[in-house]
Amino acid sequence: MAHALLAALRRRLRDIAPPPPSNGAPAAAVLVPLFRSATPPAPPTSTSNQPPAPNNASSSSSSDQLAVLLTRRSAKLRRHGGEVALPGGRLDPGETARDAALREAHEECGLPPSKVTILGELDPMLSKHKVWVTPVVGLVEDISSFKPTPNPGEVDSIFWVPLESMLSSKCHSHTDIELFNTTLRIHNFDVEVDATRIWRCSDDSKSPSSENFVIWGLTSAILVRIAMLAHDAAPEFEFGPSADLTDDGRDEHTRRNVPAVSLGTPSPPSPPSSSSSSRM
Repeated sequence: MAHALLAALRRRLRDIAPPPPSNGAPAAAVLVPLFRSATPPAPPTSTSNQPPAPNNASSSSSSDQLAVLLTRRSAKLRRHGGEVALPGGRLDPGETARDAALREAHEECGLPPSKVTILGELDPMLSKHKVWVTPVVGLVEDISSFKPTPNPGEVDSIFWVPLESMLSSKCHSHTDIELFNTTLRIHNFDVEVDATRIWRCSDDSKSPSSENFVIWGLTSAILVRIAMLAHDAAPEFEFGPSADLTDDGRDEHTRRNVPAVSLGTPSPPSPPSSSSSSRM
């Protein structure tokens, strides 16, 4: 199953040729680290002897699905502290989006660039801070030998969820906001993740058996679009102009190259410690 999804995703990403931003706005990139859920990363030390608990974020009974690594930013950070994000940040001088995404994933999660095979990119998305953010999609082939290591200066914890859960209405809600004179729909996913899928800065035997994370804003918009491309399916909820796939597998919003503006919007109605976004 995962092999077929990867083949479909790779093929459709090839059809997307992200143009370079032309308005002089700052540029940033995030890495979307995908892997096969049948062979997940090495479990956290404090939970290595615990059996996996049910995960209500999953909508499939198959164990061979695509999954994605996410981070929760340190609560000590001044901007977007405690929020869920994909690893990423601003481009350094002379860097490409792929270079920056791989560098940030290494710095934040300890993920070696050599373990990541780049599948492609989505078109850049414009944040409320007017930063062009390019999602770079990568496959971590040998992830079973990799133990995520949160950088305590930036990341509080790392966790993973099935990619297919981003198409399910089970944990989904939305908030409509006004930004740039446009009504935008912000998608929120309140997912429960068991402790065998969470890596924290320090191993704590008193950590809860599961924890809720809210995935929203730019992060949720990116993951929904990638899930749509991989599964060739629309989500179970309305996804604005991106909901209907065209014959070539690209949503109409992407085909018109209209950047999605979905980052840094007001927090969803959830506890601040479990909010979601990127730091751009």
